[in-house]
Order: sequence, then structure tokens, then C-alpha cells
Amino acid sequence: MAQLQWTVPGFGGKTYLVGLYHGEDSGHLMVHCNNKVMLIDFGVQSSKDYSFFLDDELFEVKILKKENGTYAYDMVHNEEIDSPHNRRREEGKKSDRRSIIAGIGLVVLIGIVFSLLYFRAPAHEAALLTGLAEGRGADTQVSLFQKQDRWYASYRVDNEVEEVALPELGNRSPLGFPLAVGDRFSARYAPTDTDLVFIDWHNLVPAQLERYFQLTMALHAEQHPELAGRQVLCQLQLALALEGAAGLAKFYHQDQQNQSEYNRDAYLRLVRGTEFKQRVKECL
Repeated sequence: MAQLQWTVPGFGGKTYLVGLYHGEDSGHLMVHCNNKVMLIDFGVQSSKDYSFFLDDELFEVKILKKENGTYAYDMVHNEEIDSPHNRRREEGKKSDRRSIIAGIGLVVLIGIVFSLLYFRAPAHEAALLTGLAEGRGADTQVSLFQKQDRWYASYRVDNEVEEVALPELGNRSPLGFPLAVGDRFSARYAPTDTDLVFIDWHNLVPAQLERYFQLTMALHAEQHPELAGRQVLCQLQLALALEGAAGLAKFYHQDQQNQSEYNRDAYLRLVRGTEFKQRVKECL
């Protein structure tokens, strides 16, 4: 199994994290950007190129199968096509550097003010968790494990490993998928209180998305034996494109009546929606 990640400086001040997951035995391929799936292909067992745009710039992911049966991977920026950013690149270098320095300075300033003004208290912890949920804090990944029938999350902060007991979840994530020891999720922690962590259950890392995707494919195929395998795959890709992990959860719980948020009614609202009905024609 190959899993790679490239960091691409954004052309509008944004940074893109482009990742690739390739099962070298199965050939299953997934490319994602900022944890959003961009393409899924199956049975990729030979050299192949894929193209996509970030902003207005063309990028290419290249897969090369070597003579010994192993694979090499690369992502390149096509600087030859006529694009607005290519034309402005040289003119904008100085401005971009100033913007980056100003952004770093602002982050440092905010961090200093934050550490000076606040102290550890229940109300402050609640405020920190709210900020983490809104996107503040340091990014990390947590790994789940069980101890005495309770779920815990572990994550690394510098050279230390933090372990945090999770709220009572039963054996399912907030999306309703079954939890398993070793599951990994995107998360954020507070640098000033490193034992405070917010798990972004909807922001699935590639390996976790692959596991949930396969579970949902099996269930959807069982519920709809009239669909061909490519139709099942296409419909789930469409649900991901429209609603992300929540769309996948609605398909996974399409036969459930009592789930509070992801159930048969939510599934039917999704598949009967105007955009889904228009785009699902591509799956025929």
C-alpha cells in the first residue's frame, strides 16, 4: 500500500494538501485535496497520469510502474499552459512573501495574547473547545483505542503522547459508522492546554474514508441488487461530492429508521434532491 502527501502553496494565500492512496495489490486509487476526495479509480495496476486544477493551475499526478513491479509517484505543476497565475507568478512573488510574513506575525501575536489573557478554568475550557471546533488550534490526528470498555484517543504533541477519554459514544462515531481500534481521525488540540482535543469526525483521513466507503459500498449493493457495481460506486462518489462524509453516512444508514440525523428519511431527501437526481444520470 502506498500513501503519499504533497503540500502545494496556494496561489491565493491558501495551502493545499494533496494526498494519494494506492493499494498496490488491489490497484485501488484515491486522490484527495485538503481531505476532500478528488478522484477514485479501481484496478490501477499500470502507469497512468491524472490531471486536475487547483485554482486555475493545472497539476498532474503521475504513476509509473517499474520493471520490478513497484510503483513510483510524482505530482508536477504544469507551468507551460497559459493560465492567469502563470502569467502573474513573477509579479506576485514579493507580494506573496509579504503576505506570508504578515500572516505568520498575526498568528504569533494572537498566540501571545491568547496565552497571556486566559487561564485554566471550566468556562475557559469550554471556550477553547468551541474555538477548536471553529478551526483554531493545532492540527493533528488521533488514534482510537479502548480501555475498560471506554474509548480513548491518543495523539502526539512534540515528543509526548496525550491520551484523552472520549464522551460516551457506544461503539459508533457521531456519523453512525462502527468504531474500531486503530481508527484515525483529523483533530485539533489547544497548544496552551494540550489535553483538550476536538475530533473532527466529518473530516475523514484517507484510510478512514476508504474503510467507511467500502462498508457503504457493500451495504448499498446489498440494498439495491439491481445496480451494477459501477453504478454503486458512482452514486457513492456523488454523495461524497455533494455532502462529504455526511452524504456517505446517509447512504450507510438508508435502511435505518431511528438514527437521529442519518436515517432512511435523510437518505431519501438526498437522493430525491434536484442536484442528485440531475447528476445521478451520469451513473447509468
